[in-house]
Amino acid sequence: MKQIIVNQEQLETRVAVVEEGTLQEYYVEREGQRNLVGSIFKSRISNLEPSLQAAFVDLGTPKNAFLHYWDMVPATEEMWEEEKALSTVEDKPLRSKRKPNEDDPENPAAEDSSDQPNAEPAAETKAPEQEPAAAQNAPEQEPAA
Repeated sequence: MKQIIVNQEQLETRVAVVEEGTLQEYYVEREGQRNLVGSIFKSRISNLEPSLQAAFVDLGTPKNAFLHYWDMVPATEEMWEEEKALSTVEDKPLRSKRKPNEDDPENPAAEDSSDQPNAEPAAETKAPEQEPAAAQNAPEQEPAA
């Protein structure tokens, strides 16, 4: 059973939400103090911070407010699994420090740079020249003897 307990004094109001004997939420509001926590505001995102998985939002107060990604959009478990898969960092370098045509002195067999995502191909192969379209569609003729 859920209970809401309110304790109000002259300068302070306290509210507690208790469910099955366990405190679930607790709020304190003091007279003359503006409380922003738990309120809904129209605001503008001023800065996204991917490393913190959060945004700083402009509420019109002197300092921007911190808002975690989880609090922005209700998420499904599937969405968080996708996010986890995308944010997994591999141990491969993002860019090679060597030029693509340069050999690795420590590993001579590492000339194939196809495992590096940003590496350019070592050499370009020239495609065979194609015959004109009319010649390709024409029936084959046997050489005259």
